[in-house]
Amino acid sequence: MERLLKSLRSKVWAGMVIGLAAASLVLALRVLGTLEFLELKAYDILLQLRSKSYSQEERIVTIGVAEADISRLGHWPITDNELAEILTTICRMQPAVVGLDIYRDLPVGDGAERLRRVFAENKNIVTVFKLGDNASPEVAKPLAAGPDTPVGFADVMIDQDGEVRRGLLFLDDGKTAVSSFALTLAMGYASGRGTQGGSDPVDPSLLKFGAATFIPLEGDDGGYSHADAGGYQYLLDFPAGGRGITHLSLGQIMDKAIPPEVLAGKIVILGSTAESLKDYFFLPVRLDGGESQRAHGIELHALSASQLLRLAFGEAGQIRTPAKWIEAVMILVFALAGAALSVRTRSFYRLAGTVAGLASLAAAAACAAFIRGLWLPLVPVLAAGVGASGLTSAYAYYLERAKRDMLMRLFSANVSKDTAQYIWEHHDKIMEDGRIKPVSLTATVLFTDIKGFTTISESMDPAALMDWLNEYMALMNQVILKHGGMINKYIGDAVMVLFGVPLSRTGTFVCKDAEKAVRCALDMGRVLEELNQKRREQGRPEIKMRVGIHTGELVAGCIGDANRMEYTVIGDTVNVASRLESYDKTYAGDVCCRVLTGETTRLCLGESFLVERVGTQMLKGKESGVEVYHISGEVTKAVENRRGQG
Repeated sequence: MERLLKSLRSKVWAGMVIGLAAASLVLALRVLGTLEFLELKAYDILLQLRSKSYSQEERIVTIGVAEADISRLGHWPITDNELAEILTTICRMQPAVVGLDIYRDLPVGDGAERLRRVFAENKNIVTVFKLGDNASPEVAKPLAAGPDTPVGFADVMIDQDGEVRRGLLFLDDGKTAVSSFALTLAMGYASGRGTQGGSDPVDPSLLKFGAATFIPLEGDDGGYSHADAGGYQYLLDFPAGGRGITHLSLGQIMDKAIPPEVLAGKIVILGSTAESLKDYFFLPVRLDGGESQRAHGIELHALSASQLLRLAFGEAGQIRTPAKWIEAVMILVFALAGAALSVRTRSFYRLAGTVAGLASLAAAAACAAFIRGLWLPLVPVLAAGVGASGLTSAYAYYLERAKRDMLMRLFSANVSKDTAQYIWEHHDKIMEDGRIKPVSLTATVLFTDIKGFTTISESMDPAALMDWLNEYMALMNQVILKHGGMINKYIGDAVMVLFGVPLSRTGTFVCKDAEKAVRCALDMGRVLEELNQKRREQGRPEIKMRVGIHTGELVAGCIGDANRMEYTVIGDTVNVASRLESYDKTYAGDVCCRVLTGETTRLCLGESFLVERVGTQMLKGKESGVEVYHISGEVTKAVENRRGQG
């Protein structure tokens, strides 16, 4: 009996060691990048299956400059005058956005001034530029484009096998972030339909565009190994493989042979498709169900913009990759499973059935997960499972069949998921059913609003008004993020900001959040005064704002469903902050930024700020009076200012 138990124990440990060794070898190969080529090819197969599930894309039209068009023009590049005429013809058909995928950093022929006027008169024209790299030089945006002309970079991420699987949302040089051509087109289209992009309210470092929050792709995510992770990347899935996108020629536009409704309300992208211009890329999918996997630049931008629109409007989900520890656990589990299953049989046919079943399970799981937007490691899982299965089977062949059942029981008893369970247990303390759990906490709410915005808006052109407001919002957003605030929502020209969420805070941390909110408001006033100085010099309308701040209990959580979910807070604290902002709009005179707080916020400030008691006021919607205080500055800064004046 002892010899039997010893043999059984040896068999279990041997299988475990083989499984661990197979998993370790596969993980090492992944780190070295040896499996990257195979993993990307498996990704391509999954991508082709996923793309077939999408419907037609009818929001985008491309206009290609083919060889016949160049022959008709008699030259290339196209002159400024000819380009201005073509853009004018397109814009008359009232597209939502026009994308010009033609580099134009130098004037060509006559018509530079006419082209400049076309850009100035059509704010929906988006142009391209190239950031460049070691292999290709930078190309600036068109000279004729004005400072407010939307522009996006056309740089493309190309994998080592020459195919394009990753898209770029932003690139930056450490100082300035610039948007991609496809993202600029998609946002321009979506904004006209009430869908905006900006910082995610839960994590301001992430981009939230409509229903989608983009998680940046890292260099080792999915099947990649040490890939260039520069910029804000995401995985392309080429929705519908290009189905439904209308492709026109430049000649059709020049002949005015296109009915206006073909372009009306759509994204229109103009660029080259001529073979001699070599503006094409290789994709991991076949376009329109054909045999070619080559796409011209305008087709690639169209596919990228189409994907972004589907994500923003909740029509599709973003392709995600699991955390590395989850991938490692999957590889280990399949390696151990392969070893465990192979220990049970010495028959070649049973072994072949085991391997086939294991591979089918891995493939089915990978396909099902990928259709739902999750890229699981198929090749490493298969390699670990099949490798461990083969090695274990070779070892188990020499052992007695009578010991097999006992070996399996012991082997199964040693397969643990403690690490995974530990992490998920902590995860459940924060999340529930895919959303943040509702929680009661004490936080500070800050409301801002522009004084006299209705009057100002009535006197301005809508486009100028939007630029005017965006300039203001951009500066205020920078100040808010600098002071650690969370921009919860925009309400017209008003902004709601939270301090002290989503984690519950107590004691001195609550007061620190209140101080941050007040300092943020005062800093917003300082920045606004600098902006107004520039506006006065330019003869443009100035901006004055009101701020209401209140600290107290509220309820924080998620509202919405799987397609559209928003993190927000509710409670009397929110109402009081809003009422403080709108209280007696004439109070404090003509100051640039008026800051009013409630009693609880005032108690948190100590003696660090210049505070004036307004008195007990009956705020709208409140049955009892609220103590109101006016904050005009910080004590230390006021002293420094007096010293400077003396």
